[in-house]
Amino acid sequence: MILFKQIQRSLSIHRYLWVAVLLGYSAIASAQDKPTFEATADARQILLNSFVEVSFTLTNAEGKNFQPPSFQDFTVVSGPNRSVSTSLINGQFSTSSGYAYTLKPRRLGKLTIDPAGIRVDNRTLYTKKLEIEVLDSRQASGTAGEPFYMQAEAKPTRAWIGQQVLLDYKLYAEDHVGSFNPIGESKYDGFYVEEIRRFDAPWQREIVNKRQYHTKVLKRMALYPQRSGALQVDPYEVQLNILGDDPGGLSLFMPRPVKRIPAATPPAVIQVQPLPQPAPASFSGAVGHYKAVFGANLNDLTTDDALSVTIAIEGDGDIKRLQAPPIDFPESFEVYPPKLSEDRTFEENGRVIGKKVFEYILVPREAGIFTIAPAFVYFDIDSTKYATISAEPITINVRQGQLNKSGVAPTAIQTTDSEILPLKSLSARGTYHFSLWGTHWLWLGLVLPLLAVSTAWLLKRRQQRMEGLNSLEYQRQRARKTAIARLSTAKAHLDTGHSRPFYDEIEKGLVAYLGYKFDIPPAAWSKTLARQRMEEAGVDAALVAAFSQVVQTCEMALFAARDQATDMQATYKAAAEIIEKLEGLGER
Repeated sequence: MILFKQIQRSLSIHRYLWVAVLLGYSAIASAQDKPTFEATADARQILLNSFVEVSFTLTNAEGKNFQPPSFQDFTVVSGPNRSVSTSLINGQFSTSSGYAYTLKPRRLGKLTIDPAGIRVDNRTLYTKKLEIEVLDSRQASGTAGEPFYMQAEAKPTRAWIGQQVLLDYKLYAEDHVGSFNPIGESKYDGFYVEEIRRFDAPWQREIVNKRQYHTKVLKRMALYPQRSGALQVDPYEVQLNILGDDPGGLSLFMPRPVKRIPAATPPAVIQVQPLPQPAPASFSGAVGHYKAVFGANLNDLTTDDALSVTIAIEGDGDIKRLQAPPIDFPESFEVYPPKLSEDRTFEENGRVIGKKVFEYILVPREAGIFTIAPAFVYFDIDSTKYATISAEPITINVRQGQLNKSGVAPTAIQTTDSEILPLKSLSARGTYHFSLWGTHWLWLGLVLPLLAVSTAWLLKRRQQRMEGLNSLEYQRQRARKTAIARLSTAKAHLDTGHSRPFYDEIEKGLVAYLGYKFDIPPAAWSKTLARQRMEEAGVDAALVAAFSQVVQTCEMALFAARDQATDMQATYKAAAEIIEKLEGLGER
């Protein structure tokens, strides 16, 4: 009996192992991405008598009929050297095969390696061109002469407000560096910042000031300028750990000495331009490269149904500046405020990509055929113009429902024979005198018209007052609601001690409040313009200074990572007092 149970348990274990293996192969197959074919070189600059290694790597596919470039400006020292590898990174399984060559340049200048090709299934994949610069000892491409130094390299160095700027902290070393330890983080005044964590640059070889260096990007940051002007990024300080020489006979028992060298980048300056004015009325704050997808959940519905229209927007600009695009819906629909159903960022090809999905809920009031033409306006950094992404018009067929039908069925008036008095009966009683004087019918006849006239006059006056609410009053009401909502959310973060979302809500609340109150569109927003509008409205100078101080405190906490929790209570109190005093100004 015991032996039977052991056999049964062994069979169960084997069955589970086979299931696990099958699931593992299924997960591997599903995790593989589409095939890619890339060309890389271990150096961008080399000397005339040196070498460069070039690799052509096919990922997530099996290829055949590899077609190498001609290498007309190089001498092939060795290759092709075949390689096959498998990796599992962050749960993502991938396979790759490569062809490597060692090349020696034949001449000076910028030499081009043409694309290589390989056959995958029924198509041919090609790599991109490579460019290698060949120098001699009399040429120099830099000014550094130290054995170790660092640079902060920004791409681009001239940008627009809200555009993504990639900042690489790059190490130049004559010898390989074992490791490094950050000492001091840069300050990013005037920027919204996100670190790109999945970026791992390989070592490269470059010629700088007649010397060959091993280079590596230690850290990459995505910067989003929040204001115009010359914005400076302070130095990034690290400690480099350099392995010393082998001590000799006792090297098996004693670790190699480590030489610790401090290094820092020089300040990086980025010139930021304001967006061209005037911006289109439908511009919602997006700057960079964007794409948008539009959709509706129904094309045929009744007046009893609700329609959902969505816009999915994805791009590489500052996604937090993006607001819901305005859409001109037909007047026959009741439109509710848009809802943000998705808001996230992710990394792709060494950049940060943001995505937002907005949902508009509409309820039709009447039947008919209607057309909705959604569009998305953004600032294209390539053409330096405002661009519009439009969708094919969406046709909506609305049929009459059962719940929203208008009109009431007439009610029949029934009478009895006893209520109809024959004329003879009246005359038989003698002369009949009928008078309204002194009866309640007289008073009703006098009072009801007066009440009707008075009620109509009051309703008319109320309608005139409602129609007389100008856009400025509407903006003030909207500013008040926004301020209350933002401060309530900030208070919740204050109570829980979450400093970064607290400062984010305070800053957004003040920006939105002043934007609505003083009619400053999001595309034109700046602290300078806000102060100017406040001064023009007669706001006290001390209140203007308090506003500037609160915004600066929030920026330091959000963009420079100086979020001191002890200042949260004072910041919340100052923001509430600013809004309260500005509300009092509007009531005078």
